[in-house]
Amino acid sequence: TLGSAGTDSSFNTPTMTKYGEQSFFRAKLQNGVCEEKKTNIVKVKVCDEKNFVPNALTPNTSDKNSTWILDELKLTSSAEIKIFNRYGTEVYFAKGDAYRANPWNGSNLPAGTYYYIIDRKDGQSELSGDITIIK
Repeated sequence: TLGSAGTDSSFNTPTMTKYGEQSFFRAKLQNGVCEEKKTNIVKVKVCDEKNFVPNALTPNTSDKNSTWILDELKLTSSAEIKIFNRYGTEVYFAKGDAYRANPWNGSNLPAGTYYYIIDRKDGQSELSGDITIIK
């Protein structure tokens, strides 16, 4: 329920419609007693499991986030992983097989946000984003 200008609005759970490979969601907004007749279709990018990259790391702990596990990516032996600090300095580099043997745990770095580029070397687009080290 959303409050705006003294009125209560509620947002009904959207319904999903698949069209080809894309998912679309249709939702209704109810303002007070009367239901709005406006409908918007919003394209939502659903994260594909084979592209899931964890975005937090807790080094020096015994939990599952103590190392950066990228098993879901199914990286080839020629894939390259690069991690940079906020100044653009590379703080980690590994090729596929080297990463499997020695996954990154960030334990030698201070807490903060870092940025990665993963080049799969299999014709798919590179993955990039940020990862936060929490200590």
